[in-house]
Amino acid sequence: MYDISDVLKNLDAINTPGYKISSLVIMILSLVAMWKIFEKAGEQGWKAIIPLYNIYTLFKILKFNFWIFLAACICIVIPFVNIVALFAIIYYAFAMMYRLSKAFGHGFGFFLGLVFLGFIFELILAFNEDVYQPENI
Repeated sequence: MYDISDVLKNLDAINTPGYKISSLVIMILSLVAMWKIFEKAGEQGWKAIIPLYNIYTLFKILKFNFWIFLAACICIVIPFVNIVALFAIIYYAFAMMYRLSKAFGHGFGFFLGLVFLGFIFELILAFNEDVYQPENI
């Protein structure tokens, strides 16, 4: 069946220089995209580089209650409660992407693009001529 050597072979593929470089490039481009999206929404771009604060800022841009999300993240470590918390986190992830597409004047198709090809659609959102429209949220 399977043995540990199969798992170790798969881990070796992740440890290649090409994989590391491409992952780093994608992370940097994603950070640049979020910086530009924050600036389009009237926030300072540097807020995109600080962990957790960037999520808080994104929730503020999208008019979500961050504290409910934070409570769900804390509850993820409590047995049995973590099942409900996981569903809350998944809901907020999808709702954030939907509101992000609506906030810049896009529809359901763009939301699906953010879900399945998030890296590419973040760049499209950051560098096109769309304007942040908080009334659409």
